[in-house]
Parts: sequence; C-alpha cells; structure tokens
Amino acid sequence: MLKSAWTIAKKEFHHFFGDKRLFFSVVILPGLIMYLMYTFMGQFFTSAFTSDEAYVPVFYCVDAPESARSIFDNMDCTVTYMDADTDIEPYVTMISDKALDLLIVYSSDFDSEVAAYDAASGAKAPQIEVYYNSSSTESSTYYNMISEIYAGYEATMTNKFDINSDITKQYDLATDEDMFASVLGGMIPMLLIMMMTSSCMSLTGDAIAGEKERGTIATLLATPVARTSIAIGKILSVSVMALLSASVTCTALMASLPKLVAGLGDINMVDMLGVTDYLVLLAVVVTTQLMIVSIFSVISAIAKTIKEAGGYSTPIYIISMLVAMYAGYMGARKNLYMFTIPIYNSAMILTEMFGSGYDPLQVGITCGTNIAIALICVYILTRLFNSEKVMFSK
Repeated sequence: MLKSAWTIAKKEFHHFFGDKRLFFSVVILPGLIMYLMYTFMGQFFTSAFTSDEAYVPVFYCVDAPESARSIFDNMDCTVTYMDADTDIEPYVTMISDKALDLLIVYSSDFDSEVAAYDAASGAKAPQIEVYYNSSSTESSTYYNMISEIYAGYEATMTNKFDINSDITKQYDLATDEDMFASVLGGMIPMLLIMMMTSSCMSLTGDAIAGEKERGTIATLLATPVARTSIAIGKILSVSVMALLSASVTCTALMASLPKLVAGLGDINMVDMLGVTDYLVLLAVVVTTQLMIVSIFSVISAIAKTIKEAGGYSTPIYIISMLVAMYAGYMGARKNLYMFTIPIYNSAMILTEMFGSGYDPLQVGITCGTNIAIALICVYILTRLFNSEKVMFSK
C-alpha cells in the first residue's frame, strides 16, 4: 500500500515541481512578499515613530516662570519666551501647521501659586497649557517628555514615599530577549498557521478538485491502486509541498522580524531556541500540516471545482487564524484537555515555546490529536474516492 501511495505522491511531485510558475507562486512568492513586507514595515515604524536624534525642537513659552526656564536651559532645544499678554492664536496655528513643536502657556505667577496652593482647599490648581500636534512625531514626543518632567515635579511637592527611586538599580528585569520572545509568541502562531492553511488551500484544491474539474480523476481511479493508497499519496504529496512552502515563508519571516522589531535591540534569534525546541517545533508543524492537508483534501474531494473547494475552505482558514490569534495574543487557557482542540493546541505550543515553556505531555497530546484527525480524514477520503456519486458528480 505504501509503495502505491508513494507512486501517487511522485506523480503529484512531478506535476508540482515541473510547473515553474506554480512552484514560484506557491513556494517562492509568499516568502518573498513576507520578507519585503515586514522589512518595509520595520523601516517605516522606525522612521515614523522615532524622533531624529539630531533634531532640535522649537518651543514657545508664554509667561514662563524661573523654574521652567531652568528646565529648558538644560534641554537641547530652541525656546522663545513671550509675555503673558501675548496673543497665542498665531502660534496655535503654527502648531496645527507643524511649524512649531510646542506652545506652553503658564498661569500668572506660576511658581508662587504652586508654592501657596493647598490641594485640600478645593480651589483651582495652577495651570499649564501645552499645545501640541499628535500627528507630528516630534511634537508628540516632546509633549510626552514635558508631561513626564512636570509629573515628576508635581510628585516632589507632596512626596510621602518613592517608587524605584534608586537610579543605580535596574528594576525592570525583562531582557531584550524576553521582550522579543513576547512579540514572537503573539505573532508566530498566527502567521505560521496562516501560511500553512493558505498554501494547503491552493494545493489540495488543485490536487483533487482540479483533477475532477479536468476529468483526469477517472483515469486515476481506474488504475489498479487501492483507494486508500490514492488518499495517502495525495495527502503525503500535498503535505510535503505545503511544508516546503511554509518553511520558505517561515524562514523569510524569521529573517525579517528583527527588522520589524528593531527598537527592542540586537537580538540573535538562533540562540533563543535549543535543539529540543527545534525538534518540538518540527513535530508540531509537521503534524499540524498533515491535519490541515487532510481536512482540506476531504473538502476538495467533496467539491466539484477548484473554485468551489476554495469557497468551502475559506471559512476554515478564517477560523484557524482567529483561533491562533486568540492563543497568541489573548492569554488563552492552558488546561490539558484544551490541547485536544485542533489548531488551538498547536498555536499554544508555539506560543509557549517563546514564553514560559511547554510541557512534554502537552506536546504529545497535540501531536497525537493532529495525527488522529489526519487518519480519520484519510478514512473519509478513501470512502469518498469509492463513491462514484461524489467523484463523478456534475
């Protein structure tokens, strides 16, 4: 049976690798698009949300007290001080037009009012009005900086206790690798599931529904080969081809992710996983791929055309992405029985691989569930191949 299944698989391999356009569109193109897209996004985010270090901000201050002048004198910025009776409307317009970074207006005699103010009195507190433009990276950046400075200044006036005041100590114990792993734990499951399901959709549609549409399925079924061997051969060949596509795309993803999250530091992704982790990753990906291919193969056998197979497969594709996204980003539950849920189980293993870690029993249940579903689908696919009503329906 296995020899016959391998013969069927070689036929599919010959068709797939012999068609250069199909090979390029399924294997090379998705990885190329993934790499270019995330590289471009990383460069865009870095330039769009990071202020140029050489940039010198321009502030206009109205009725600035001595305390403010001492703050701005220690900053690398250009400040213009104006009297209290200055008409601020032209400068508000300059902020709107991004010709000015900040316009800071202080209440009259600010320092004296702050010193005399009693919070328990219920009176209105001294006011600082900071006009800025949140659509400007520089304006937004320096607004946050000034807000933090004055928040700290305000805290010192009623200081009863301090939190993390010792500047010689590092209180945030997360490393760059921890931050990067957190990002990967959210992105990898969704993206990997997305890549595997999308490649399976096109390949299984052509492998079975395509043969029905072209009329070549009759010739295949007329050969002296057991229908189970045909089912296994189809699933095996499509799994290998889909896995090749997912591997190329995943490699492109891994190569582009450091560019996407460049702000987290210089990360060596190779050192983040050990040999055991890579073996677990391989086992989870292979068994998940077999399961997805098996499910889509059954759908493709039921469909009459490639287009119809794609229509039936799309809801499963969307649900798979949502489940993987939930596992990666929403803090999904990790009860042991939850690892019998298809897609969810694989996504959780992938998430925990970059997080708090996985349990070998969880991996075993996940891989066992995936293989069991694949075997069930092989049985269903064999029954469908034996049904002339399904195979030759018009």
